[in-house]
Amino acid sequence: MKRASGWFPPFSAFAVVAGFVLLFAACDDGSLDEPLPDFPDTDIEVQTVGPGEHCLTTIDCSGSGTCQNNFCTGSNLAPGLHCRSSGDCAGTSICAGDVCSATDAHACVNPGRHCDTSGDCCGGSTCDNGHCRSGSSLGRGLHCETSSDCEGVLTCVTAGSGPNFCY
Repeated sequence: MKRASGWFPPFSAFAVVAGFVLLFAACDDGSLDEPLPDFPDTDIEVQTVGPGEHCLTTIDCSGSGTCQNNFCTGSNLAPGLHCRSSGDCAGTSICAGDVCSATDAHACVNPGRHCDTSGDCCGGSTCDNGHCRSGSSLGRGLHCETSSDCEGVLTCVTAGSGPNFCY
């Protein structure tokens, strides 16, 4: 018997390969020896920041705020929060240097927000590097110097040439 041109392995080579395939297929039918445990459904909590606080994208902003120039837009903002115009600020506060500044002597600025002097800061906080510091952990979107200033797993990041904030 004459073979056609070209190389064909002998029939026995096909039988050996087929035997290996059948051997591995017979060893594992794809089922698991043990059932998978039941995992409870858990909600994924997405942290957002409020108007006047720092953000990287609009997804970071709560409500209908959008992230512009690395802070969430909004209105009725407290002293120490970022603003675009005085109309964004609450009460008699004015927007000066993109920050709501209190014109009322009784208004104070919370830790992690902008200040001019320690007298601007609430609850014994001090004005350090243009923002109030209290020694307690800061939440997302608030000013920080290092990651140890931030609460939990948040880290102190810089957005472009902007300020450092917990994210």
